[in-house]
This record gives sequence, C-alpha cells and structure tokens, in this order.
Amino acid sequence: MKDIFYATAEGLLAEEEPSGNWIRYWPCNARTHTLHPRRAYWWGLPFVDAYRDSGLARYLACAIRVGDWYIHAMRTDGGMFRDTQVNFRTPSFGHETSGICCAMIIWHELALLNDSPRWRAASDQALHYCLRGQFRAVRDSNLHGAILEQVRPPDGTDSSPYHLRDLSTIFYAQAVSRMLGRGTAPH
Repeated sequence: MKDIFYATAEGLLAEEEPSGNWIRYWPCNARTHTLHPRRAYWWGLPFVDAYRDSGLARYLACAIRVGDWYIHAMRTDGGMFRDTQVNFRTPSFGHETSGICCAMIIWHELALLNDSPRWRAASDQALHYCLRGQFRAVRDSNLHGAILEQVRPPDGTDSSPYHLRDLSTIFYAQAVSRMLGRGTAPH
C-alpha cells in the first residue's frame, strides 16, 4: 500500500499546477482557470503525512505551497470563494466556508511541523470569519451552531441567498477540534 501512496504523491508533484493546487483534476476547471476550494486540501493534506512518514523535504515543501495557496486565496475578512481563479480573482458571490475550514486544517498541521507565525495568523483570521457565519440566535433549532456555507448571487426574488450545507460545519468542527486537541488553539 505504501508504494501506491508514494507513487500517487510523486504523480501529484509532477501535475501540481498552479503552485499548491491541481487544476487538471475535477472539480477544478483548467479551461476557465477556476480552482475548487477543497481541491488543495484533498490532494495537499496527504503530503503532510508523506513528509511525516518519509522525512523527505519535497513533501513538506508541497504541503507548504498548499498552505500558501490558501493564504493567497483567503479574502481580507478570512473567507474564501468557491470559484477562485489561478490569479486569485473571484466573483462577488459564492463564498465557500468549507474551503477556508479545510485551509485551517492544513495550516494547523503545518504549524505542528513548521511553526511559522503565518499559519496561526491565517487560522485566526479564518476562525473569526467562521464564527461570524455561525447561526446562534435562530428560530429553527436545527440551525443552532451551524456554519454558513455560501452566499449565492441574488436571483431577483426575496429568496434567502444563504446556502446551507453540512460541509462547512463538518470541516469547521474538524479544524477546531484539531486546534483544541493539540494545544494550538487560536488566540
């Protein structure tokens, strides 16, 4: 099994484009130069494990590029957009909170390996964004504690632009539990 894991890692290193992401793999779109917010997480987090297991610097370097990609993709308020282009331009709508929560997981793992202050600062900024998007004062108790996933473009009606998915809450819980469980809780 290890040989398959490392063969996959080497293949991903060869196909990394742009730095810290993999545009050739769906749901990214090389034709429109659009990157999916969780793609870097799906392919990037295993490089942390590859580095921990092998000690090979090229795996840590890739994980760091993924962490840096997320820092560049993060907006000034700590959020992230679903359709981030390779030049980090985004549409005005389409936040994707699960993507920034995945980034918090990557940043936490990188902080454990490479205690750069940029990982903690980015995590703090993303965490504050998530907390602003958490439903606390709700009429529907099923929403209590949920994290907003996306704000969709208006459609000309008075329909709510809020898009709720379990992904943002699931990845938020994973990120915060890692931070709390390993003694690196945000400030």
